[in-house]
Parts: sequence; C-alpha cells; structure tokens
Amino acid sequence: MFDVTHVGAAGGTNWDTDIAGFFSPAIPADYRAEHKPLIDGSDARDTIANYEDYPELFVRWFEWGAFQPVMRAHGERNHNEVWSYGKRAEPILAKYLKLRYQILPYTYSIAYGSYKTGAPYMRALFMDFPGDPKAADIPAEYMYVAAFLVAPVTEQGATQSGSDTGSDGATS
Repeated sequence: MFDVTHVGAAGGTNWDTDIAGFFSPAIPADYRAEHKPLIDGSDARDTIANYEDYPELFVRWFEWGAFQPVMRAHGERNHNEVWSYGKRAEPILAKYLKLRYQILPYTYSIAYGSYKTGAPYMRALFMDFPGDPKAADIPAEYMYVAAFLVAPVTEQGATQSGSDTGSDGATS
C-alpha cells in the first residue's frame, strides 16, 4: 500500500485515489481469490466477470475514499454504481456514500483551512501526536484532520487493518 504519511508530511493537501482503478486488469479465466471473498459478488457478474473478490476490493477502496479530499469512482466497466457490485456490497457502499455527504461540510471547511495555512487534509499520525514516539512508525494510517483516524484494511479476506493503534480494523 502507498505510504500516505509521506503525502501529508510533504504537504500534499489534495491526495485522492481512483476508486476502482481506471483500467480493469485482464483476469485469467481460471482466476481464484487468495482467500474466500468477504463479499459475495455472484449477483454482479455483469460488472465483475470472474474477478470474484472485486466487490470486496471496490468496497475497501470506497471506504478509504470517503476519507480523502476528493472521492471519485470511475473506470472502464459498463456499470460503476453502488448497486452494481451486488446485494452484499450495496448497503456498505451506500453507508459510506451517505457518510461522505454528511462530512462534506467538514471537508469544505478543512479545504479552506488548508488553503489558508497549507496544512494537509490527510496527516501522518506524528503530526497530530508529536509526543508519541510510535506515531512516526505507523505508515498505513492517517488522520483526516483531527476528527477521523483512518486505518484501511488492505489485505484481501482480512477483517482488521493490522494496525498498531488498537483500532477495531474499521476504516473509520
């Protein structure tokens, strides 16, 4: 996973990710996920074809995207709506889409603060916890300003982030 702490520490105030990736990889006909997918995509074959763990990956990206300055989901698939990744993925995606809209006023206010001060939206933990010597050694977590500790789950089939902060593994 990209070390997001470097972006914030370097002053990158407008980091985002391309949720879903722009180009879909060529998936071999005999592809099987390393672990049993946590989200059944069997009702979304028109969108995912034989990429059986793609709904799980899309959900992870989407959850992470909710806590970035710019959230965008697009790509070359025919369908990319929250309902196009299956009945198990849809309520999770809808939850994070609603959360994104709920925190949008907050995101706008931190955008203004970033404009005025140069402080990044996404901050390495050591920026908010300078007295904690462990904070500098946690590269895969960040603060979405002071309100949200973001600890993305990055392993397929995992249910926790594997963080050192004691997080329950949720993205929020």
